[in-house]
Amino acid sequence: MSAPRPNLRMPRLLAEGVVVILSILIAFFLDASWDNAELARELGQDLLSVEEELRANIDSARDHVELVERIVGGSEGVLAAMTADRTASLVSVPDTAAWFQAMTPTFEASLGAVDALVASGRMSAVDDREVQRRLAGLRSAIDDAVEEQWEAQRFFEATQAPELFAVLDLTELSYLSDQFSSGLEVESRRAVDYPNTTSMRSAVEYRRYLYMDTVRSLNRVIRGLEETVEMLAQLPR
Repeated sequence: MSAPRPNLRMPRLLAEGVVVILSILIAFFLDASWDNAELARELGQDLLSVEEELRANIDSARDHVELVERIVGGSEGVLAAMTADRTASLVSVPDTAAWFQAMTPTFEASLGAVDALVASGRMSAVDDREVQRRLAGLRSAIDDAVEEQWEAQRFFEATQAPELFAVLDLTELSYLSDQFSSGLEVESRRAVDYPNTTSMRSAVEYRRYLYMDTVRSLNRVIRGLEETVEMLAQLPR
């Protein structure tokens, strides 16, 4: 009677099964690694774009603060002339002061890169939760900060503009607009008449207050943007 022959089929099948499973696991691992590497690359590009965009917004906000401060300074000059002689229906003020009083600028940040990062779904891959929070709420924070500026614009159009433009012809001050548009320093050339009524004095003072508040709010925005840029620069890329 011959000895039973060993059954080699089962170990071979087990070995083949292990090889197949290992191959699948390796494929999954490599695929996941490639996906993670691609996500990291795309996120790095996103964060670089966001950082550059925020730096540009900082520069833009600083320029805007300077402009609003010129408007506040113009308001103070006009008020000084008005209150010096409250009985005069018209007062003489520098053309630049009057011109800045007719400006109603509003700051609008460029947040396309931030919006793209949020829309891409890659925001959750940012390691720093504070950075996520700041970027997600950036547009709302900026809008809240410049609400006074929008109010000043609406207030001017509703109250100051009709009385001011009945006396002051801005087309006669086009040289100031040309200087400003060309990036030149706006320089005074002459004095112009400005209406000096109780309602106008009150309007100039209230508008001055709104723009002073705008300066404070925009400076807070600038500090917040600077802090966010510093945090972004420290993230792994």
